Amino acid sequence: MLFINGSQDKLFPVAGVQKAFQTMHDTWKSLGADDKLKTELWDMPHNCNKKAQQRVLDFFKKHL
Repeated sequence: MLFINGSQDKLFPVAGVQKAFQTMHDTWKSLGADDKLKTELWDMPHNCNKKAQQRVLDFFKKHL
């Protein structure tokens, strides 16, 4: 699973995103699957630009 969030995203404050990411990693770790979770905080607003789209495609190519 891949989650990308923008550090300039006005809908999701960074502190909340970091807390959510940590909770998710704790959960995946407890199941022995933390290597299957990728969380990334990018310097961008709330959008899915071409760079983010390429990251998603690369992730799909690797894991699907």
